[in-house]
Amino acid sequence: RFYRTTMPKELKNIRPLSPLTEGHLAMLIAAGMMDGYVETPEGERLVVKGFINAYNKESKIDDKTVIRKTYEITVKAVNLTSREMMTITV
Repeated sequence: RFYRTTMPKELKNIRPLSPLTEGHLAMLIAAGMMDGYVETPEGERLVVKGFINAYNKESKIDDKTVIRKTYEITVKAVNLTSREMMTITV
């Protein structure tokens, strides 16, 4: 119910204040906002799926061990035109 009430009616009407970076697009895909069938401006057909992996990263600061949670975004796409598989990690 929450998803239905908060989801925009038309995603094409959303305009960001500044251009999206590749990292922003990867997060949208990994969050499920852009999964599925996509057509590129060049006419290529893609099927896209994103994943987010979380892991702990240790580092030393002034003789203390600091553990930070780090996220890695992976986007996989299959080009239906050329039958090529692509993996992008951000």
